[in-house]
Amino acid sequence: MLLHVKNVSKNYNDQPVLRDVTFTVQAGESVGLIGASGSGKSTLSRCILGLESIDAGEIRLRDLSWQTASRKEIKSMRQRVQAVFQDSSESFNPRWTLTDSILEPLRHFRMIEPSEEATKLAHLCDIVQLPHACMTSYPRELSGGQKQRAAIARSLSLNPQLVLLDEATTALDTLTQHHIVEMLQSYHRDQSTAFLIISHDLSVVSKLCDRILVLSEGMIVDAFHCHELFDGSRHPYTIELRDAFVEKGRFLNGLN
Repeated sequence: MLLHVKNVSKNYNDQPVLRDVTFTVQAGESVGLIGASGSGKSTLSRCILGLESIDAGEIRLRDLSWQTASRKEIKSMRQRVQAVFQDSSESFNPRWTLTDSILEPLRHFRMIEPSEEATKLAHLCDIVQLPHACMTSYPRELSGGQKQRAAIARSLSLNPQLVLLDEATTALDTLTQHHIVEMLQSYHRDQSTAFLIISHDLSVVSKLCDRILVLSEGMIVDAFHCHELFDGSRHPYTIELRDAFVEKGRFLNGLN
């Protein structure tokens, strides 16, 4: 088991945000977590990344838990799990070129020699289909899609076991979103990296994931494989989300 979220609860000002959340992600698996705004998705993602404490339960990454890990073990966990967020502009130092931003995790964890940097950078650019010429640019000089590709490249630089994508395509136009989803699909097919894709967009999740979890009011109310999305046994909230996307014609090119 790569990620095990067990009976996790979280309150803000005595108001429950997460309630007894339990699920797992296997190595190499792609799992989607969907829910409307206010369902607790972003809070859960921050808890999984160790950026927020939890009030009850446990979050384990392989053999390590955020709740009991030593400082050295926490460093190991941060190397194993990486994240891509909705607004990539906030993920970059505006004074750094993309070269420095993308290589910063490798330098921080002392996982690369200066002589290896150019080759590694070119490899990461190729994975995310980002022109090499962009590496000398500053974040303000790039489009939203280019910045998001750079954020994904940085998240992959450490060869993490798990990449958490929190609304990573939400702010992009439809065409750019489609291209990035295709790139992530290709990477997932070729590598053993697990994805946890947190989104309100059922169209994106259904194309990228093996399984889907549905979060409502801080609770997991449904869990199923993608091919079961149109089963009549789905939870009413799942059906509501599904029908809304079908009505809008958002299931581009069908399901997986």
